[in-house]
Amino acid sequence: MRVREYRILMPVSLEEYKRGMLFSVAKASKLETGGGEGIEVKVNEPFEDDEHGKGQYTEKIIHLGDKLPKVLKKILPSDKLYLFEKSWNSFPRTHTEYTCPLSEKFKMTVDTMHIDNDFGVEDNALGLEGKPLKKRKVVYLDIGYSKVDKSQYVAEEDPSKVTLSKAPNRAPLTKQWSGTCDPCMSVYKVVNVDFDVRGLQDVVEKIVLKVRLLV
Repeated sequence: MRVREYRILMPVSLEEYKRGMLFSVAKASKLETGGGEGIEVKVNEPFEDDEHGKGQYTEKIIHLGDKLPKVLKKILPSDKLYLFEKSWNSFPRTHTEYTCPLSEKFKMTVDTMHIDNDFGVEDNALGLEGKPLKKRKVVYLDIGYSKVDKSQYVAEEDPSKVTLSKAPNRAPLTKQWSGTCDPCMSVYKVVNVDFDVRGLQDVVEKIVLKVRLLV
């Protein structure tokens, strides 16, 4: 098992982030770039239950395509190179589960909490306990200056380069932006990956965490 808690500071308010997230999800879902890539939305409907509360439930098929290392693409069946996603979005909290047709032993969950007026300093925003808390490794991601995979980089969307005519004080982001932004909020995202197969667990879990950042 590998547990990563990503902390992402955003120079926006919680309400602004929510509007932007809805737009980004809709945009990403429409992108079918060929070569076995893209996202298929199978279910998108309101939900209400005791476990996750009230919000929007979705089911998606995420085609991995070129996101996988070439060596794996050569040995794995091409018709099974995807993840099946179930997500309960009760913003500001979401819970997402992933399964893979290649193995029933593969399990991945992503729990996310969005907190307004926050600088990424909450010690345990998602209330982890026991083994997940002990295994947790905290990773801070800077949207302006963290390293981005070349295949995912878009210069026109780089916060350290873009300018905003309607809000010139917000962009571009300087290297010291995280300590001075106003408004400001944080995204806490806990990714739990478990592939309980002797001899393959370590390498598969590492690859999945890398691919997860690209999805």
